[in-house]
Amino acid sequence: MPQDVEFALPWPLRVNPHLEAARAHNLQWMAAYGFLAAQTESAYLGWQLAEVSAYFYPDASLEGLCLATDVMGWYFTPFDDRFDGPLGQDPPGTARLCARLIDVLDGDPPVDVPVVQSFAEIWQRWQRGRSTIWCARAACNWTEYLAVHITEAQLRSGHLDGGSETQHMWRRRRSVSSGPLNDLAERAGGFEVPPLAWHSQILHEMRAVAADVVSLSNDTASAEKEARADDFDNNILLRLRQEGMTDSRAVTEIQHRTRDLVRHFLTLEERCVEFARAFPRSSAPPSNVTSSPCTTSCAGTTTGSGPAADTSDSDTSRERCRRSTPVIAGHRAGTWSGG
Repeated sequence: MPQDVEFALPWPLRVNPHLEAARAHNLQWMAAYGFLAAQTESAYLGWQLAEVSAYFYPDASLEGLCLATDVMGWYFTPFDDRFDGPLGQDPPGTARLCARLIDVLDGDPPVDVPVVQSFAEIWQRWQRGRSTIWCARAACNWTEYLAVHITEAQLRSGHLDGGSETQHMWRRRRSVSSGPLNDLAERAGGFEVPPLAWHSQILHEMRAVAADVVSLSNDTASAEKEARADDFDNNILLRLRQEGMTDSRAVTEIQHRTRDLVRHFLTLEERCVEFARAFPRSSAPPSNVTSSPCTTSCAGTTTGSGPAADTSDSDTSRERCRRSTPVIAGHRAGTWSGG
């Protein structure tokens, strides 16, 4: 299975200027919880999680980027890695761990386990300066992310059939943590998307499309590893098994589908400018209305929950959209050839 597959995207690569400071902070934070004990610091830095955070959130404040980098470290070291071992095929054990984390979201004190204690600290910082309705939405998105791990454990242990590609993509949108990572764009960027905008059809569709782009590229990168582990809940592997495709044909199909998704996202991005005009100035979506962890969209120049800028100049608004859309971290920026 090729590992050098390129997904060229039409947004310029932008990097947060606080990258070095966030990396230094994250090393201290990970060490304080004992998460670097099983590996060397250089090996951990080789994962480039600080860089991922800086690509995802190029406009975040230093405090926001430190939070984002700690979240990335938590995802990959104390939490996600656990499911590569026996826990990944133990649905009851997975449910117990995820229930402890969900208890934290509900306000219960964390149990004396580093993975839970560190998550409790993240959740405390996550809510800082946020409205009650935003925190409720964020708790729901975290719960969806945690709950899907139980389904994945059932799949790995043979207690559940993977079903159709539609069912697979439903799981993937949650397992890539698209909900929490979208919320983090708001938290790190110092603004909130108003509920009327966040729950609108257009932003829902933009988030789903962007999550699918991330999911498909992740499936391509991880197909070889998951095939070795007999974990076939992967879009590439599903095509190989269910449709009899060759490796190269499956990868080409994923690239074509990704290109179509990006085209659709760009269309939605243009429509989002018009959508913003429906809001009165006192409740208009603020600058960079979140649509995905890799792309932000909508007109306006303010941050926070105050009035947005006048969106009457659609050309100016579209340019603001273009300047605020970094590529999906981990994939190369390039000339868009999608038509």
